[in-house]
Amino acid sequence: MQSRSMLSFDVYLVGSTLALIAIGILFIYSTGVTSTGRVVSNEYIRQIVWASTGIILLFATALLPHGTARQWAIPFYLGVIVLLLVTLAFGRVVNGARSWLGIGGLGIQPSEFAKLASILMLAHFFDRIGSGVQRIPMLAAGFLIVALPMTLTLMQPDLGTALVFIPIFLVLLFVAGAR
Repeated sequence: MQSRSMLSFDVYLVGSTLALIAIGILFIYSTGVTSTGRVVSNEYIRQIVWASTGIILLFATALLPHGTARQWAIPFYLGVIVLLLVTLAFGRVVNGARSWLGIGGLGIQPSEFAKLASILMLAHFFDRIGSGVQRIPMLAAGFLIVALPMTLTLMQPDLGTALVFIPIFLVLLFVAGAR
């Protein structure tokens, strides 16, 4: 097996990601500056902090062995489902949706983690069933993996986030070899 190091990464992918992050931060910065150049919002600083955290997590995750994702797919998925249930019961209402969990000024949106958990769980499931992805019962079982977090997200209600689960399912289904 090939060893993984910081020196073996896709330069174009990392460069594109960093460029998109920089553009996003500049857009946020521009919304907080008046036409006279006076800064009226420091929201861009929070974005820089979150982007930096994301970049650190990206490189830390890239160094993990591939088997780690497979090993943690089920516990991560189940943990996110529990978080979605807790959000429905105790979440903070923001813009009409009970979709945030938070302590003080810090908050997370479990439905965002549900997307990643669904991807990992579907990949794990499709890997285990192999060519069984061609059979309708296995296809239906795969759909149930995304239907649960999608339904819990719809109950918040957050239609926009819930609809993202459909293309996630279809793309992973295609990658798994379904016709």
